[in-house]
Formats: sequence, structure tokens, C-alpha cells
Amino acid sequence: MIKNANLLHKIRLFLRKGKGNRVILWTHKNYKKKKTLGLPSIRINSETMTNERSLVRIAIEMRNKMEYEETGIDLSNADRKLPASVVFENWINNYIVGINKRRAGIARDKFLEANGDIPVGTISREAIIKTRETMKNQNFHTNYIRGIVNCIRVFCKWAEHRDYMGVLNTRNLLPPKVLGEAKFSQ
Repeated sequence: MIKNANLLHKIRLFLRKGKGNRVILWTHKNYKKKKTLGLPSIRINSETMTNERSLVRIAIEMRNKMEYEETGIDLSNADRKLPASVVFENWINNYIVGINKRRAGIARDKFLEANGDIPVGTISREAIIKTRETMKNQNFHTNYIRGIVNCIRVFCKWAEHRDYMGVLNTRNLLPPKVLGEAKFSQ
């Protein structure tokens, strides 16, 4: 439960062993700022399983509130109507670092070129395939297409976990791996 709760979040939740068979929930960001959440330590056994889950859910809500206070991003179902360009910008500016920003920007441009600025909640598997096919028709190398489509897949996972969009199956969207001179062919 904690592993899935930490996926794509900057502030991560952790369990630390306490006295006896108790654990303490705490957060940290960038391995520097450690902070306990002030929740009571919990025992780990089969009898207290429901209490453990409820405390973990409370910890997740507290962490989300901390992230909101830091970034100012509050997600609700209304956010699914936001244009894809706005959500791409948010993703690039707040969650992508270093040289990956360039690739993420190219992926955004290629996606918007193929699909237009559609609401982020309506992004589908077909939209990603359309982007891939548009790039194929423009004679880009297969490995370049793979990199861009993979970047779009990462964006979709990020958007799913922040409730900008529903669950999207992004498996098997990459073209076959071809190294060297070959172009995309199917």
C-alpha cells in the first residue's frame, strides 16, 4: 500500500521500526527533510490490519496536503477537463529534471501536433497510437519514436496517479526495437 502511495510523489512515505513490533510512519523529500507525521506508532499483526490501513490512508492524505501546500496543485475530477497542454506544462515544470525536460517538451509537442489540445481526461490509447503513426509518417527513426512514446507513457502514468485521467493501458504501445539504419516498418 505504501509502495503504490509513493509512486510519482515528491514527498514519500516510509515506515520505520519502533520499539518492539511497532512501526512509525514518516515522510521525507530528497533524502534531506525527514518529518514524522505525528501519528501514533502502530503494531503489525493480523488483528490490527484495519487500523493499520486506516492510519496509512490518513498518512497518505496528510502527505497529499503537504504536497498541496508546497506546490499549490489540488487535484479533483474537474481537473480532467483541463487542456492537455496545461497538464503537460505542469508535468514538465514540476516533475521532470535535467536533460529529460527537452525530451518531455518534444513529446508534448508531438502529442499536441497529432491530437490537438484535447482535455487530459479524454487521452486514450488511440491518441498515443495516433501520435506514433504521425511520427512514422514523418519518417522518424524507430528508436526516436520509441523514446518519445515512452515519454508520453510516463506522462500518462503521472497523470493517472494525480487523477487527471482514468486508468490507461499503455502496454505494448512502443514500436519494435530496431537499432541502426532501419526506419519504422509495419
